[in-house]
Amino acid sequence: MSFVADIDPKSVWRVLVDALDILPGAELIDRDDWVQLRTPSSRVHNHNKILRAKLAHEEVDIRVTQVLAEHAERGASLQWWVDEDSQPDDLGERLRAAGLTLTGRTLGMVRDVPKPPYPKPPMGVTVRRAGADDCALIGRATAAAWGQPPAFGLVAADLARRVFAGEATGVTFWFAYDHGRLAGVTMLRTLPELGYLQGAAVMPASRGKGIYRALTWARLAELQRLGHKRVVLWANPQTSGPPAKKMGFKTVARAAIFAWECPSDSLRRA
Repeated sequence: MSFVADIDPKSVWRVLVDALDILPGAELIDRDDWVQLRTPSSRVHNHNKILRAKLAHEEVDIRVTQVLAEHAERGASLQWWVDEDSQPDDLGERLRAAGLTLTGRTLGMVRDVPKPPYPKPPMGVTVRRAGADDCALIGRATAAAWGQPPAFGLVAADLARRVFAGEATGVTFWFAYDHGRLAGVTMLRTLPELGYLQGAAVMPASRGKGIYRALTWARLAELQRLGHKRVVLWANPQTSGPPAKKMGFKTVARAAIFAWECPSDSLRRA
């Protein structure tokens, strides 16, 4: 029996909202026509996002100008998702005209959580679940694997500290090693209805060695142990998308991701 037949594009998109890292004092506007996370205490786009916008054609430019002005005033960067349910049809073009940058496209993919046995990792590859002493390492690995400056990883390290302190729930972190050398890092979120494979990143020197698949199978095994039936991921069409497809994931949604980087230090917490 398949458990994914009842998952539609909106359900796959909804995990983005349900998995938001909502800090104290943050405001989440969650309407059918507008979904926005605004966090006065944070300047990074992880905490300042628009995930759904259904706007009349004549109001787009005014709304975008207002949003950017508010973020500029407090020195915060912004991420804006445009999916197949966004309106108007030229919203992405209007965002680019306003100064946002298209940073990538992504596929919302889903599959049933498989039963064991699972494929063994490639020779020399091991996967382990991170512990409370690994918060700083999670941050460093995240920055290195994504090819970002060290400050980029501070957001992941901060989330890890809050998870292990019991302030955030439903999140686990995982490392992969290539012959003993740190090769990748990822997260798993367990939501009420499904699992969400989030943020897998592999070090440049270890790409093409099955690290992504090893991290994915480890998280699928954990979901099976926990009794989850369905799992979602959002994948880059050029990198994680192809191996995810080979692992049985089916694309049911698509989105484009835009970003606006505030001229001030967008990676520094207020």
